[in-house]
Amino acid sequence: MRALLLTTTMLIALPGSAFAQSATNAAETAEAGASDEGLGDIVVTAQRRAESSQRAAVPLTVIDGSTLLASGITQADRLSQLVPALTIQPSSTGNLIFLRGVGNFTLVATSDPAIAFNYDGVYVGRPTSSTGVFYDLARVEVLKGPQGILYGRNATGGAINILPAQPKLGETSGHVSATYGNFDTINAEGAINVPIGEKSAVRLSLSTSNHDGYLRDGLQDEKTVAGRIQFKSELSPDLTFRLAGDFAHNGGNGNSVSYFGRYARNVTVPVVAGPVAGTSYYTFLPTPLDPSEGVFSPASQAYRTATPFGPYGRTLDAFGPPARIDNSFYGVNAEIAWDIGPGTLTVIPAWRYMDLDYNAAAAAFTFDNAETAEQFSLEMRFAGKRVGMFDYTLGAYYYNETIDTNTSLSISNTGSYIDQTLTTKSWAAFGRLTAHLSDQVRLVGGVRYTHDTKGFDYSAIGAVINCAARNAFGAPACPTAPFVPLFDQTLQLPFPFPAQGGAPIPVFTSPGPPNYLIIRTDTFFDRSLKSSRVTYRGAIEFDVAPQSLLY
Repeated sequence: MRALLLTTTMLIALPGSAFAQSATNAAETAEAGASDEGLGDIVVTAQRRAESSQRAAVPLTVIDGSTLLASGITQADRLSQLVPALTIQPSSTGNLIFLRGVGNFTLVATSDPAIAFNYDGVYVGRPTSSTGVFYDLARVEVLKGPQGILYGRNATGGAINILPAQPKLGETSGHVSATYGNFDTINAEGAINVPIGEKSAVRLSLSTSNHDGYLRDGLQDEKTVAGRIQFKSELSPDLTFRLAGDFAHNGGNGNSVSYFGRYARNVTVPVVAGPVAGTSYYTFLPTPLDPSEGVFSPASQAYRTATPFGPYGRTLDAFGPPARIDNSFYGVNAEIAWDIGPGTLTVIPAWRYMDLDYNAAAAAFTFDNAETAEQFSLEMRFAGKRVGMFDYTLGAYYYNETIDTNTSLSISNTGSYIDQTLTTKSWAAFGRLTAHLSDQVRLVGGVRYTHDTKGFDYSAIGAVINCAARNAFGAPACPTAPFVPLFDQTLQLPFPFPAQGGAPIPVFTSPGPPNYLIIRTDTFFDRSLKSSRVTYRGAIEFDVAPQSLLY
């Protein structure tokens, strides 16, 4: 963040608190056999069952909650500082996530990510929804490499598990942490754990993260508030129930970029023959601007308005309107764990809702987006106890998502308004079998079948202004041609616009041929896509030593 924080932290432990390990789940660590003589095991659920991280045969990085708190991490993109091979690039439309160079370089609603982002055991389908969850956590697990058997087809490159600290039964405890730094950074979080009898508890967690923009135009700021409430009860020695609800709101100006330069046509350089013919016509001209300007600063606006726009034979207009963010996120999920003798049945129903409303700029264009996404999911897993030399996990998964978007896009002499509804219905069945050949050697096999049905209902109105006038050298000459602004109704356009199916409208600024043409395009389609796939995994695991695993 290019900021050296001056930190003041206040910790308050309520009576009866066992705060020594804060967000780290002390109970799990103790159960894993922690020792005063050395490091205790870290219990993870990366493979859908509780086990020591030393025995999880998967490339895995685990960060406990206290480390996240001490590092001041409040958003997903800063995980890259603690996790090797992880790259998260924030943008105005979400987080681009790559593991070991594998990811999906798009954030539009018609695409799915290649890294599965899971919050409290629930898959979160939209990259934008990875906001406002980094507080009062037990740990974060980052799994590297394909995880399709246990996490589904959208885990091509890996998975990230965000696991909140759960209510502690029969315990009264809490904590508060506050941080202040430059850029008027104020981060604060707190949690209180209240018992309801000896077998139930409620945990309330709150967080706020604020700082001014790192760029001179006020962007790259953060204004986030979030909260979570959980109820957990041990209904019987064999049955545990947990219900959780969370919300987050992200405001401010949002993320942005800065200019590094532009390409200019250089007609004095001869054309190069061969497969790169014509490439020498263009020369890169670095900008004199500091990288911290942002595209909305006065210096950047002056740079932009002095930049030639070849299709018109004039310079560009200033950027507008200003960027803003007003995004809200909600979720409710439950977890039921029932030991039924042969194994443990886990059921996780969940609902999540996202409401986005933002305006952003990406150097060459501006866009305004209003988007809602609602998802329902249900996962059922049965982790069988060891029978002879075998133990196993069986599961089924259902996912239903509906996305509605209304997007306005302006790219100089073109613009469009897009209205689309996207639906996804997916179900899967999976299984994993482990054969314990000896106390040290295990064979593991897994398979998953996934069936997806996607629907695309799309309509778009496009506006294009085509310069028809030419100067004495044959280059475009439309100094008065307007650029296409953001619009969600054609009546908002500041120039005559054809009706649907109408011919282009010529505009004359002097006697003779038209100066420019105003063209309308309309696009409609309603399509569906069905796909099925079987994915599989095979492995051999060998305990080389008590603290060493080869797989």
